[in-house]
Amino acid sequence: MDSKKLCKQSELISSLASTIHKNMLEPSTGKIDSINVEIQQINQRLVTLTTELIQLRKSDRLILFFVFFLAGCATLLSIILFNK
Repeated sequence: MDSKKLCKQSELISSLASTIHKNMLEPSTGKIDSINVEIQQINQRLVTLTTELIQLRKSDRLILFFVFFLAGCATLLSIILFNK
């Protein structure tokens, strides 16, 4: 009788483990895949934004160079014009 109870308990435990796996672990694997895809998309956006930021910094430096260059030219021109 004890062996029958042990066998039945073993079957119940196995069934419970199977149900837990089916209802809890399998859906979470799908969620993990979904989260991984979202993380990859975020990483791609981050790379794009980083590239755009680098290009903007280069443009800012170029504009700043032209501003100082033109300010220097304007200063030299005003010195030349006012000294005559």
